[in-house]
Amino acid sequence: MARITIDTNVLGRAMRDGGPLRSKIKSGLAEVFVAEPSLTLDGLLRNGKIDLLALKNPRQAFKQSRWDGFVKNGVSFLISPRIGLPRPMGRDANGNEFEYTLRHAAMEHTYDQEERQQRYFKALRYIEEELDAGQAWLKSIESQIVAAGGFCDAHEPWFINLASNLDVLGECKILKRFGDWADADALAAHYAYGNDFFCTDDQASGAGARSVLSRANREKLGNDLGIRIANLDWVENGGCI
Repeated sequence: MARITIDTNVLGRAMRDGGPLRSKIKSGLAEVFVAEPSLTLDGLLRNGKIDLLALKNPRQAFKQSRWDGFVKNGVSFLISPRIGLPRPMGRDANGNEFEYTLRHAAMEHTYDQEERQQRYFKALRYIEEELDAGQAWLKSIESQIVAAGGFCDAHEPWFINLASNLDVLGECKILKRFGDWADADALAAHYAYGNDFFCTDDQASGAGARSVLSRANREKLGNDLGIRIANLDWVENGGCI
């Protein structure tokens, strides 16, 4: 059985009725997972991402009914122990709130919880220290802000400085790197659980060579951590099963 982590940019197509991957899931040939950071990012409004950096209550756009459909069709979530990321809240039939990803969390199918968490942080260290991507790339905007005439308070955390200087470099640039941070955490979760393939159609065209999903970094992730990244067409047409 192939265990496949699905990026949200292909999830709808991957889980469509009658699609090849859905058929493989029903036949017991594949299991599918979404990494918790991907759902967190999907559940935030555009301004909510900046709110998160500014330690405000982020504005949510979590569509539970949509995700309930994915869960019903076999999706479960790879839990990521990154401190500070809010979990989308769902509501049960009685109106009670619950942490959505925890209720529908993936089982420890390859490693126990302790080893899984160790692998998660091992992958993050590699991404941030060896590739200088993910959160490390987001944090590095501070120096660009100062060079462009902005002000970063040495007594404030880096994420507060970013949120306070949106007008200096532009919100778009910060949000692209915010997305790369989420991609990095999703890849770390994928590695932590020992899944077989990370399926995405993200070619890092907007983020560029520094992105964790750039062609060069994909090769390094494959060579050094054994992370295999594939597009949906390859996954659906016999590449992994």
